[in-house]
Amino acid sequence: APRLDAAAKKYQGKVDVVVVSVGVSQTPRQIKRHMTRHAMPGRVLWDGEGRATRTFMAPSTSYIAVLDAKGRVVYTGTGEDQNLDAALAKAVAAR
Repeated sequence: APRLDAAAKKYQGKVDVVVVSVGVSQTPRQIKRHMTRHAMPGRVLWDGEGRATRTFMAPSTSYIAVLDAKGRVVYTGTGEDQNLDAALAKAVAAR
């Protein structure tokens, strides 16, 4: 989360951050409570049916997909050790 926050601030106005929340065995209310305690930058969308997970073939939670302005995937990754700055720079440059 700290790297996502830092990247969102650095590229503010150049990128849109959208967090898609997919709660396995969780309700929207539980997800909202979690997001209140652990705020995320950008918009948070609830995907109760897991469509985004299937579309992006997300292998785990905390999966990040970066798309350029044309909707092309320019980066995917999991875990906390990701170079989001480089991924967002690539997406912005692809305009």
